Amino acid sequence: MTRKNIITAVAFAFLVFAVIAGYKTYVNQYQYLVLSSNQSFEFSLFKRSSSIDGLYYNKNDLVFSTNKSGKYKIKRGDYVYVASRPSKDYAPIIKPLSLSTTRVLVSINDFKYTDQKLQSLLIAENPDIENLINNSYPLPMANYSIVSPKLYYTGQWYGALLVPKDVLNQDTYRIVLKKKDGRWSVVTTPPSIILSQPVYPNIPFDILSDLNNKGGD
Repeated sequence: MTRKNIITAVAFAFLVFAVIAGYKTYVNQYQYLVLSSNQSFEFSLFKRSSSIDGLYYNKNDLVFSTNKSGKYKIKRGDYVYVASRPSKDYAPIIKPLSLSTTRVLVSINDFKYTDQKLQSLLIAENPDIENLINNSYPLPMANYSIVSPKLYYTGQWYGALLVPKDVLNQDTYRIVLKKKDGRWSVVTTPPSIILSQPVYPNIPFDILSDLNNKGGD
């Protein structure tokens, strides 16, 4: 092999190496984001800005958007995603998302009604719910009032405080109901001063937390 051929071969080898290295660098910059949903949705991914809760983003920093489930290759980094439904009755889901060394699966099914929608449903449901509570505890409820009633999620969960008329000598209790097959039932039997997840594992934690943080005095 002549000197010229050797130089050409070495140069070609370096070129191949550079191409492979560049390709690996390019590939390593990206990761797969897998979206799945059994509902119609709009999904938008934004660059995450610095904030304490990790949910701050600028609408001008849109990186990716889609309305279909599937697998998408996205550059690694920290993001915030906003998922919404076509109906204005549903509140958008806003969560932080990080793409690094492993692919990320996002299931977009946990949409909740807006506060306005839940409040309108509560107006219709409240008479039946209050009758059920009063009939379930007729003697205690003679000395208690139902305060801060609220529906959660898509209206299938209800929570309220049972506040005593004698607040100096009696405790405030918390109660949760669930609607199934068109009928309400009490799921905190009996009502409790504090609702703990070990005691009520089937009640979503955010509902327990919200009720426990409410004061009735």
